[in-house]
Amino acid sequence: MTATYTGSATIDAAGISGYTTLNVTASDDTSTTTLSNIGSATINLSDDSVEGGGDGNIEAMTIDTTDDATITIDLGANQEATTAVAGTLASLAVTDAAGRYPEGFRWRVW
Repeated sequence: MTATYTGSATIDAAGISGYTTLNVTASDDTSTTTLSNIGSATINLSDDSVEGGGDGNIEAMTIDTTDDATITIDLGANQEATTAVAGTLASLAVTDAAGRYPEGFRWRVW
């Protein structure tokens, strides 16, 4: 499942099943992004994901998972730079339906 956006976005995965990866790409600066009802999956976050692309930055990101979801978050490199550098993510909040870090929560930053 892939979402590309600018400004603010709310992506609610309630009723969607069978996905293992969610790709979220900012094609310009964003203000707030909310992912809701995310089941076990890898979430790939990227801002400037291609050379010569938009000047995207992911600002405030909130991910709310379903109960007992296991997620992996990958923050992609900023490909618009002369050489790939770390992507920009101003803030990240991750909770499950009970309001706590999901069991099995893992960070992976490239």
